[in-house]
Amino acid sequence: MSSLRVTSEPRLLVNEIFGPTFQGEGRQTGQRCAFLRLGGCNLHCSWCDTPYTWVYTDRQAALHRAGVKYDPKTENRKMTIEEVWEALYDVLPKPGLVVISGGEPLLQWQGLQELVLRMWELNSRWNFAIETSGSVHPQGLAEWGTSIQWTVSPKLSGSGNEFELRHNEEAILTLMDIGADFKFVVTDPQDLLEVRDFAAHIRLPEDRVWLMPEGTTVNAVLENGRRCADAALSYGWNLTLRQHVLLFGDERGK
Repeated sequence: MSSLRVTSEPRLLVNEIFGPTFQGEGRQTGQRCAFLRLGGCNLHCSWCDTPYTWVYTDRQAALHRAGVKYDPKTENRKMTIEEVWEALYDVLPKPGLVVISGGEPLLQWQGLQELVLRMWELNSRWNFAIETSGSVHPQGLAEWGTSIQWTVSPKLSGSGNEFELRHNEEAILTLMDIGADFKFVVTDPQDLLEVRDFAAHIRLPEDRVWLMPEGTTVNAVLENGRRCADAALSYGWNLTLRQHVLLFGDERGK
C-alpha cells in the first residue's frame, strides 16, 4: 500500500474504525462498508446507543439512562488523516462505502473534508455516508451536495435535549437542500406527531422521511418497529429497522 504524505494537521478524534460490516440503517441498509466513528457530541440523548463517544463526566452520566461514565483517554485517540485513511484501507481494501458517524461527526468537519478529498484523490470510487443530528451546520462539506449520502437524525423531545440545543434551523434547511434523508428515532407513539409536525414545518418530501425504532435488542427493535409500521405506511414515509442489532445485538465494532 502506498503511503500518503500529508501534514499532521488536521487530526480527527476517532472513537473506532471497523469493518468490513454492513450498513445497518436507512437507504443504504445492507451495503458492505467500513465504519468510522468519531468521538465527541454536542447533545446528550438519554437513549443514545453510543454513550462511549460522549459520556465522560458525572453530569453527562446522569443524563444517560445507563448512568455509566467512560474514560475518554481509553475511548478516543487523535489520528492524522493518513492514519485514518490507512486504517480504513486495512478494513476495506477495495474502494467502497465509508460510513462516518459519531457522536456528532460535523463537529470535526474540517478534518472530514481533508479525509474525503484525500481518498477521492486516490480513487474516485470511494463513497461516503455521513450521519448527523442536524444540530451542527455542515460548513464546507455542504459544497459536495449529493456526492455524499447525508442522513440527518433530528432529535425529538423524548431524547432529553433542550429544543434550542437539538434544533438548528439553518443547518437542517441546508442539509435538506443538498438531498439529505431524515431519520427519526422513535421511542414512543407520541414521537410520530413530532415527526409529522417537523416534516410539515420544513416541507420535507415524504420519501425522504425514515422512521427507525429505538432499541438495542432484537425484541425491542421488532416490537417498536411494528408500532412504527402503520404510521409509516399512512404518512407515506419509509421504515428502517436496525439490521446491525438484528444480526449482532448490541455488540461494538460490528
